[in-house]
Amino acid sequence: MTKRDLHIIDTIIVHYSQTPVGREVSMDEMTGWHKVRGMDDIAYHFLVHLDGGLSIGRPLSVVGAHAYGRNKTSVGICYVGGTVEGGVDTRTEEQKNTLTNLIMSLDLILPNLTSVIGHNDVSDKECPAFNVGNEYNHILNTNQETC
Repeated sequence: MTKRDLHIIDTIIVHYSQTPVGREVSMDEMTGWHKVRGMDDIAYHFLVHLDGGLSIGRPLSVVGAHAYGRNKTSVGICYVGGTVEGGVDTRTEEQKNTLTNLIMSLDLILPNLTSVIGHNDVSDKECPAFNVGNEYNHILNTNQETC
């Protein structure tokens, strides 16, 4: 796994697990899926569970494996769910709250963070089923004090 300096991280990329509504996915299960695909570990830095619980995957200091061509400068967050025909947003209220709080926390510790986008913004995927930028970009830099 490749290490990196946190100062190069400028983007958060949100994904879904592509699993049926209501089906929980454990960290071990997802890690297993990624290892079968040849990865050393889970591809993401964080996994948001149906109940809003948060699991930590790769350390932020390690490059993720979640968005081809964008991994070196991004943080990968995956939430459990996502497969309903018609692009329906399957996030629970608890997941929405956890995502908001996680993005706010990351904004505090990543000084060069400039955008929050969906996997679908950087690849030909439906993942996730909502407009990530519209929902979360307003959060960035709101935590920093002005003089």
